[in-house]
Amino acid sequence: LQFDVTVNDVLLALTASALRTYLDQRLQLPERPLAGLIAISKRSEGDLEMGNQITSVPVGLATDIADPVQRLLRIHRNAAKAKQMAKAYDADMLRGIGESLPPGLLNLLMRAMNSSEAPAGQPANVIVSNVRGTPVPLYCAGARIECMYPMSILAPGQGLNVTLVSYMGRVDVGFTVDPELVPDAWQLAEEMPRALTELLSAARQRVEAEARAARG
Repeated sequence: LQFDVTVNDVLLALTASALRTYLDQRLQLPERPLAGLIAISKRSEGDLEMGNQITSVPVGLATDIADPVQRLLRIHRNAAKAKQMAKAYDADMLRGIGESLPPGLLNLLMRAMNSSEAPAGQPANVIVSNVRGTPVPLYCAGARIECMYPMSILAPGQGLNVTLVSYMGRVDVGFTVDPELVPDAWQLAEEMPRALTELLSAARQRVEAEARAARG
């Protein structure tokens, strides 16, 4: 796209576009931008320690911006700020709690968080996970896996989880929803390819306009 952004920025922008259209058509698009909770790696280069080293931080999805290219660039800046914040945030203790609690106690904790007395505030409106898959084909019982259908879980109080998995040069998207909070999830799925077409078209027009301006 010639905008010095990452693949993750683009995937966040497509998700934001789909959410913006979905809410706008229902007259429910808020004036303030939605926020997505994304995972950030905290592993330093050369670190071979076992286990995950990630933390989650909210990133503004710029759903208040109509232009898809401007939205992408804003998300890129927001994600860069989130990564800086992640470097300063120490999630080792929280990660250790999650890894050390017995499954039964962890289940009780999740139930308590989901009770009516749990705080209503959430760090983000949607969880967005970008999982990097393999560029080479995988096989199961001798059969080649052609595509993947990602599925995740919903955090207490969350209505939508978007999981994107790259595999063999393509990206498969899975929407896990609470149907009472997010009805007609198929529309979100249908909006993703439309969002990609819109972004590519807008990016192409912007590049051509900049080229004409440079020529005078």
